[in-house]
Amino acid sequence: MAKLIQQMLREAILTNPERIAIEKAPDTFITYKELHNRAGKIASYLKKQGLMPGKGIPVAILMEQDTPYIEAMVACMLFGYSAVLLNKTYPKERCDYVVGDSGARIILEEKNIVEAYQDDTVCDSVRVEPDTSAIIVYTSGSTGKPKGVVINHKSVTACAAWYIKDLKLD
Repeated sequence: MAKLIQQMLREAILTNPERIAIEKAPDTFITYKELHNRAGKIASYLKKQGLMPGKGIPVAILMEQDTPYIEAMVACMLFGYSAVLLNKTYPKERCDYVVGDSGARIILEEKNIVEAYQDDTVCDSVRVEPDTSAIIVYTSGSTGKPKGVVINHKSVTACAAWYIKDLKLD
């Protein structure tokens, strides 16, 4: 079987730790090493909240779609949580419904990320199975209620492989 997205991310971190992972502006960026450290702190925070890594436990991410949002998604990918992607522009009722329906055990917001970054503990690596849930995305809900679509690590990997091949990324 092909490498999972988790393994691809870890390889990028190990082989290119000083390479730019996220660029916000020409002189503002985060390296793969920094991204891994921040994701590890977020995963450690989640573990301290009682969420075991590697099990696909749903974690809602509700914040501006900026660097911490990406870091939270990477934490979910690397440490085997399932990211439930929310948008701050969604009505509160929709967010509440999605959190409840997905079974998310925690809602990650900016305040949680700030708390996680202040701790020096970084979560240890975990092994994730290909069928473990990676992301839960909710549709627009044309029938009145949004519907969740579970995307596993195997599917995320297939999508990433397609992008890498077709866009000739390295």
